[in-house]
This record gives sequence, C-alpha cells and structure tokens, in this order.
Amino acid sequence: TFFLQSTILNKYKNKIDVKIHGGIKMIEPKKKVSKARRNKRHSANSFATAPTLVECSHCHEMKESHKVCPKCGYYNGKAVKVKKEEAK
Repeated sequence: TFFLQSTILNKYKNKIDVKIHGGIKMIEPKKKVSKARRNKRHSANSFATAPTLVECSHCHEMKESHKVCPKCGYYNGKAVKVKKEEAK
C-alpha cells in the first residue's frame, strides 16, 4: 500500500492532499472535480465505431479490411486458410 500511495502522490502531487485522520494517512483531492471536467474525461469512450467492411475479391462477401475472409479463407487474392471440406 505504501508503494501505491507514493506512486499516486508522485503522479498527482498537484491535485491531491495527504491528511491524517485518526492516525491514518488519507489521500484526498484538493479541489472538487467539476461535472464538465469529469464528463470530458469519460467522453473519449464514446468514439468507438463499427469495423470498416469491404468486399472480398474472391467470394464477394463483406469482410473486415486487412483480414482473412471468414467465408472463403482468401486474403489479397491468395488462399491463406484451407477449409476442412476442401481438405477431405
């Protein structure tokens, strides 16, 4: 716990204050974090988008770009993954 506290103290030394409550060191924020600042920090997670889909050049199914086609196993016009049905 001491290592964790010292790491937190070094990283946020301008923003937190160490106080002693009943003989125990407690880390407390120096100022209240406003709703706007808190929401700005969490807004970065809202930019998640769906993967870009492109047409496979071999079977013309939609697949993720720069990945092997899950239907036919081709990538960039070459057979990369052999299906079990074809191998028999």
